[in-house]
Amino acid sequence: MAIYLLKFDEPAGDPSRPRCSARYYLGYSEDTKLPDRIRLHRQGLSGAALPTWFHSQGIGFRVVRVFWGATRSDERKIKDAGHFDRLDPTRSHALYRPPHLR
Repeated sequence: MAIYLLKFDEPAGDPSRPRCSARYYLGYSEDTKLPDRIRLHRQGLSGAALPTWFHSQGIGFRVVRVFWGATRSDERKIKDAGHFDRLDPTRSHALYRPPHLR
């Protein structure tokens, strides 16, 4: 299983109110199906609301991180912790790695 972090090219919502905007999406997939899952996100056909909305607005994304060998429980822990920008290696402060994935 792989957990992946998407970073959208533009935030959704009100950027002046960080708690009211979205720029990241955290998802999971079987390791071997990850390329297909990313392709479905790019086409707006994944069934996931946030990536589908971004696609409808013409906003692209990059895959900025993948945690290989993770579980759905790991995904839930990361989602519950929030602050996905801390997991983004393209940001200077993104040296954080969740304890359960070290």
